[in-house]
Amino acid sequence: MLVYFLFSSVQRFTSLLVLFDAGGLALFCITGSLKALEAGMNPIAALLLGVTTAVGGGLLRDITANEVPQLFDPKDLYALPAFAGAALTVVLSVTGTFNAVTAGAVAAIVFAFRVTAWRRKWYVPLAVRGWHRLGLDTGDGGAKD
Repeated sequence: MLVYFLFSSVQRFTSLLVLFDAGGLALFCITGSLKALEAGMNPIAALLLGVTTAVGGGLLRDITANEVPQLFDPKDLYALPAFAGAALTVVLSVTGTFNAVTAGAVAAIVFAFRVTAWRRKWYVPLAVRGWHRLGLDTGDGGAKD
């Protein structure tokens, strides 16, 4: 009931939630990538596991809160900063230049990317839906003569 009556006050904490979420996204994309590399996975698999680890927490949070996950919001960048951070982590680790300083730099880059994208409302354009090539749409569900 308190949230119902004080909704405008609670909305102020949305910024704080996004900041903590961006921090988690930055740290988990690094951790997931490193753990995958330590387990002997190839760099591409490590990159994908880093992204999955990073976005998984937010996905579970949103599902538990009975909200549409931010991951699926077309007007928000969520997985792209994690992808960039995981890719940087894998490249730095494979080249042997990953250390505490570069880890901090990667985390700062991912954090800044996520927060800037949220504040400036950056998004990735959606793929075209219902696209049909001229002359290929027969209207019969794809059946051939």
